Amino acid sequence: MESKKKVIKYESLIQKLQKENIFYYSIEIEDEYICFLKKPDRITLKQVISLIQKDNIAGMFFLLQNTWLGGDTQIMEDSELFLSVIAQMGDLFEKFEVLSEKTDDGNFKFTIDNKTCILRKPKINELSKLFSTLEKDPLGASELFINTCWISGDEDIIKNDNYFLSLSPMLEKVLSMRNATLKKN
Repeated sequence: MESKKKVIKYESLIQKLQKENIFYYSIEIEDEYICFLKKPDRITLKQVISLIQKDNIAGMFFLLQNTWLGGDTQIMEDSELFLSVIAQMGDLFEKFEVLSEKTDDGNFKFTIDNKTCILRKPKINELSKLFSTLEKDPLGASELFINTCWISGDEDIIKNDNYFLSLSPMLEKVLSMRNATLKKN
């Protein structure tokens, strides 16, 4: 019953978001507190990742601030409420299964939700830039990797954050190494 009271309290906000066609998520904490969030864009995510590398909580707070559409402001002030909301924010992104296979010509074919792309292995002179970017901006490194090694495919994989974020962890398959053995002669 308390949850319905919260929704009624924010009915004008909900109507405004719906009228403006803003897709939003709501996170409720034990029928006492509620907040409304938008999905973060890729630029916000890059900033969050950069901040998290220095200060995890500051990065998470930045994420909450930049996705906040309204709700109980105590969530921004109370550590227990804040952590409860942050724990749920990972579900803002739809996760897709990514199928990967090596093609006959040595490239890699990735399929995400019936969308396909083909990437090549990076050249040696491209590795330096990829690895230096990876240290300071992992998401930027994924963008650079995909843009550098893209051969063909459905552009939605690059443009849609859900597809892009599903593909990013799979890129290490392209960088796999063969087993090598050092022998003393």
